[in-house]
This record gives sequence, C-alpha cells and structure tokens, in this order.
Amino acid sequence: MDLADASKRVLLGESIASLAAAYRQSLLDSVGLTAEEATPDTFRKETLRFAGKLCRHLAERMPAGSQIEAALIDWVSMVDDYEAFDALLANYRDFDGRAALLRRGKALFPRALTAHWEEE
Repeated sequence: MDLADASKRVLLGESIASLAAAYRQSLLDSVGLTAEEATPDTFRKETLRFAGKLCRHLAERMPAGSQIEAALIDWVSMVDDYEAFDALLANYRDFDGRAALLRRGKALFPRALTAHWEEE
C-alpha cells in the first residue's frame, strides 16, 4: 500500500487505524507470518512510520474541518507518535479537544519539537 492509495481510502472514510493494521498485515504476509505467530511489537515501528507519513501527507493537503481532521484526531487518540501529533497540531488549529491533545503532546515530546504548536 502506498500513500496515494491510503489517502484515497481515508477520503472514502476508512480509518487510519484500519490502514495501519492492513499495512502491518502486508508486512507480516511478506515474511510469511500470521498475526497469531507475530508479537504486538512485530513491525510496530514500521507501521507507525507508515502511519506517520500518511498523517503528514494528509494534513499538508487537506483543509481544516475536513474528514481528514477527524481521522487524524481519532488516530492521535490511540498513539503516542510525534509525526501524528505534529501533523494534526501544526496544521489544524481549531477543533474540539485540541487543548487536551496539545497538553498531551507537549507532555510526550520535548519542547523543541512542540514550540511551533500554537496555543488556543
């Protein structure tokens, strides 16, 4: 799965979580592992890296108030990944729950990485 395909699927309503799961499964398939044979950490970094790139790709191309914003909010609520937080908080400034996600992001990541996230 590439970013263009994944982006189209998010625009059609698929969640970033389901795309991340499908991406991970494709990695497992590529090495002949089933989900039952793998541990939760198997391909975790690679999956988060893909999802982070997807988040950045989407955020840089879609306006505020779009379904992309909602998809990013849902994903960020499930992960502690800088790319996802940065894609959301650097590109979308006015959504319900932003203050809480901003506090969480600033607690998770060093100040130098979050200084460009504007306060409400």
